[in-house]
Amino acid sequence: VDETELQPTLLQYEDGYHYQNVLAPLVKMEADYDRQVKESLCEESISVRWEKSLAGKNIATFSFGGRHAAESSRIMVGDELRLKLGEGARYLHGKAWEGVGYVKDLIDGEVELEMRQTGGGSGAVP
Repeated sequence: VDETELQPTLLQYEDGYHYQNVLAPLVKMEADYDRQVKESLCEESISVRWEKSLAGKNIATFSFGGRHAAESSRIMVGDELRLKLGEGARYLHGKAWEGVGYVKDLIDGEVELEMRQTGGGSGAVP
């Protein structure tokens, strides 16, 4: 959605369709911006602590270093994050590793990420 295509917001709308047609592009634009900001976050050389939940799921706990503190990064509970093990993974395991999980909690600047179960593929915890 281009900013020139946006209609100005009003105090009163003709009907629900008019309201939706004015606000839906704004909501989409905000969602696209939030996604772009979150995708631009990349932190290298973090330390990850691995635990098992009571349900048997892998939990990765880590904190963002100085540049992207968890509080200022707009990360929220329920967001999807991707962890990647760098070139060291090729040395240790013979292949690259990455896993995807959902933010379970944010406690004292630490992010708790509940990893998706992948059936032992590249997402299996190293």
